[in-house]
Amino acid sequence: PNPTGPSGSGDSPEPAVKSMSKPKPEPGGTASDRSQRAPARAPMRSAGQTETTRPGMSPKLARTVAAAARATLLNVEAEDLVNTRQYLLAGGSVNVQPMNRFGSGWSGDSQLFWSGGRVGAVLDLLVDIPVAATYALELYLTRAPDYADLKLEVAGQAASRSFSGYAPRLLPPGPQQAGKFVLQAGRQKISFMIVGKYVQAKDYFAGIDRIRLYPVGAP
Repeated sequence: PNPTGPSGSGDSPEPAVKSMSKPKPEPGGTASDRSQRAPARAPMRSAGQTETTRPGMSPKLARTVAAAARATLLNVEAEDLVNTRQYLLAGGSVNVQPMNRFGSGWSGDSQLFWSGGRVGAVLDLLVDIPVAATYALELYLTRAPDYADLKLEVAGQAASRSFSGYAPRLLPPGPQQAGKFVLQAGRQKISFMIVGKYVQAKDYFAGIDRIRLYPVGAP
C-alpha cells in the first residue's frame, strides 16, 4: 500500500520549509545611516576659551574680551546718587526734587536738581562700573526756562558736544546721546560743568533724571 500523507490523499508529504525572519532594523536606522546623518561636532574649546574669544588671542586680550562680553546695561537714577551721597560738588547745591506734579515723564517721579551754581561750577556723579568695557552713554536731562548749558566729561574723557538746558517751558527729559567712553571697573566720575546759558534763560539750574550706559565693546 502507498503511504498516505497527513491528508490521506496518498501524496508524499512536502518537505518543511524553514521561514527566515529578517533582522529588525535598529531604532533610528542602521549604524551606517546614523553615521551619515550625525551632525558634525563643534570644535572643542580649550580651558578658558569662550564664544567671544578666538584661538591665537593673547591671554590678556582674551580675558579683556570675555569680560566685556559680560558687561550689561547700567541704568543710574541720578536722584539715587544724591540719597547715597555718591557725588562731589564744587558750586551750588543738589537735592532730590519730586516731579510727579509736572507729569509722568520722569523716571521714578523725581530728579537730581542742581541749583546755586554759576559758570565753572562742577558736579561729579560717582558711578560704580562692574565690568571694564566701552560704553555708549545716554543722558536724560530736564529742560526749562531757567536751566543752564552743561559740558560733560566721563572718567576724564570729554564729550564731543555740550547740552543746552534751556526751553521756553518745562520739558521732561528725553534720551540724548553723549558718545562712547572706555570705562574701567570700579567707581568712575561722570562730570557736569556749567559753561553758560541761553540768552533768555533766567538762571543756571540743571535737572538730571538718569544716565544709561550701554556696553558696546572691549575697553
